[in-house]
Amino acid sequence: MKVAVIGAGIGGISAAYRLNKAGHEVVVYERSDFIGGRTKSVSRNGFTIDVGAGLLPGAYVDVKELLAEAGLNHLKEEVTGNCAFMRDGKAHLIGLGSMYTGMLRTRLVGWRTKLGMLKLMKLMGKHGAGLSYTNMGQSADLDTETVAEFCQRELPAEALDFLLGPFVRTMFLHPPEQASIAELLWSMKNLVGDPFSLNGGMNSLALALAEDLDVRLGAEVKTVVERESGVEISLVDDAGNEQTVQADCCVMATDAHALLGLYHHALTDRQKSYLKNLSYSVDLVVSFALSRAPAIDTTLVLVPESMDAELAALVIDNRKGSGRAPEGKGMVTSHFVSAWGERLHNSPDDDVVAEAKRSVEKIVPEVGTSFEFANIERWPRAATMSEVGTYRQLAGFMADIDPRSRVQLCGDYMSLSSVNVAVATAKVAVQNLLDRAPS
Repeated sequence: MKVAVIGAGIGGISAAYRLNKAGHEVVVYERSDFIGGRTKSVSRNGFTIDVGAGLLPGAYVDVKELLAEAGLNHLKEEVTGNCAFMRDGKAHLIGLGSMYTGMLRTRLVGWRTKLGMLKLMKLMGKHGAGLSYTNMGQSADLDTETVAEFCQRELPAEALDFLLGPFVRTMFLHPPEQASIAELLWSMKNLVGDPFSLNGGMNSLALALAEDLDVRLGAEVKTVVERESGVEISLVDDAGNEQTVQADCCVMATDAHALLGLYHHALTDRQKSYLKNLSYSVDLVVSFALSRAPAIDTTLVLVPESMDAELAALVIDNRKGSGRAPEGKGMVTSHFVSAWGERLHNSPDDDVVAEAKRSVEKIVPEVGTSFEFANIERWPRAATMSEVGTYRQLAGFMADIDPRSRVQLCGDYMSLSSVNVAVATAKVAVQNLLDRAPS
């Protein structure tokens, strides 16, 4: 088959890799000038800066499978440091590979909160099968209240303030007063085993998979239309020329809003409604290159709202993987809640850096004393943001997908924004196309 893949993020690239490996002719069309999507990394002054995905949980089995299948296990680097939950200016350290036992032992929260957490564990066990990488619509019966509502009913106030609230803010950059409880449980399900990063930057997997692929950067697709005999794709190439491309099949590896614009004519009314209503966080990722490594003994810092209303999390990159910073130097990447990103999205870089530095210095003072330079990445659509009802709507969207269609869909709108969701949904899309391929 001749297959067009729309989008060169890790989902699109992994789909193209598997289709190409199966013997099909594949062309990838990407509107930006880089491969990897939200796994993007940049190199600057000897630093490798992950400006999108930061860490990969040990539970990301689909990513691990892809690494092994492609002979790229050498890229995987386990991260065995600590995660710090902040309370009253003190960092409470929990091992990244032992989050559940660490929560039971920590002095961050009291025993009443720890006992109350068992209710969450019971809920996760009951609904675990529906907390899916490929179809979170299966969790529709769980999608009835926010994280804050659950905590206020079932747990002491400290659980929301210092444990679960910071966790939700870190994962998806929006407040627990908005996030569905299904989102929290999906995220907690991933807290098994040591997380890992990728040697050479988080985009190293996408770049390695793309080496033997035909990837057309700067190609902005306008419409994708399924015909009886194939798929018609209209686009503008990197030279500004309008083209119409014919393919037998297509994989659309885009975000929800791009899918709605490119393929709206083929979507059902409830699919359009779901995609239109799905919100994304705005993430201004500010990374600080430092002349010396920070003294803080942790890899990840989760920040409670009481300490900083806008700073969500810090990644101490030089502790995360090889080559992130030159010998003896440090790198700290900050992630803020979506409201901060929305407020400053169009602000000058100097203003963004100044505001970010004031917050980060509270936890990592070396950002003020050992600062070399800052790098800013602006993501207008960083991660899906759920609210109560999101996954009930998703159930309808997924029910209307035709696995026999020449156009197959994959992306974060099928579950939650993550590298594993991109890879897992792409795998399903590929299998659907392979099932219809002539033998």
